[in-house]
Amino acid sequence: MVEKYGSIKQFSDEELEAEVKRRADEKAKREIPKVNMEVTAAMLHPLADLCASYIEQLAEDEPYADEKLKDYIFEAAIELFYGKDVWKWVNPRLQ
Repeated sequence: MVEKYGSIKQFSDEELEAEVKRRADEKAKREIPKVNMEVTAAMLHPLADLCASYIEQLAEDEPYADEKLKDYIFEAAIELFYGKDVWKWVNPRLQ
C-alpha cells in the first residue's frame, strides 16, 4: 500500500488536517439526526396551537384555509422531535 500511495510524511500538517476535516464533514453529512423522545407538554403547545388553528379554519368552512398552515404544522412537528438545527441537515438534501 505504501508503494501505491506513498508515505504520509509527504503531506504537510495543513494538508493532513484538511483531509481529517473533509472526512469528518463527509461523515456528518451521512449521519441521520437523532430524534428527541423527551418531549414535554410545554414543547407540544406550539404544535397543538397550529393544529387547532387548522381544525378551526376547516370548521368555519373556509374554502381556502391557509395552505401554508399545513407546512407550518409539518415544520413544527419536525422541529419538536429533531430541534431547529435539523434544517441544516434537511435543506441540502432537498436541493
